[in-house]
Amino acid sequence: STKVYSVYALGLIEQKLFENLWLLNYWRNKAAHNISVDIRALPMNFHIFDNNLKIEKDMNENEIVIGIALCTYKELHVFLNEQYGIKLNW
Repeated sequence: STKVYSVYALGLIEQKLFENLWLLNYWRNKAAHNISVDIRALPMNFHIFDNNLKIEKDMNENEIVIGIALCTYKELHVFLNEQYGIKLNW
């Protein structure tokens, strides 16, 4: 979380992207310390950058996690490309 805070504090990423990255890290920590964590009980106030993507609590846990991660990392790639000309290929 320190890295995410630092990048945000330096003004290198916008607030919505910071909030999503922070929440993903929070989820990772919760799952790392409790393998049986109920995803639906965790905060889900992610910013959805892709209008075609919907995250709903009645979805299965894999759909929720993958959807949020893909949406956030897609936005991170767009941001890096637009702001810094960095193109990530994967």
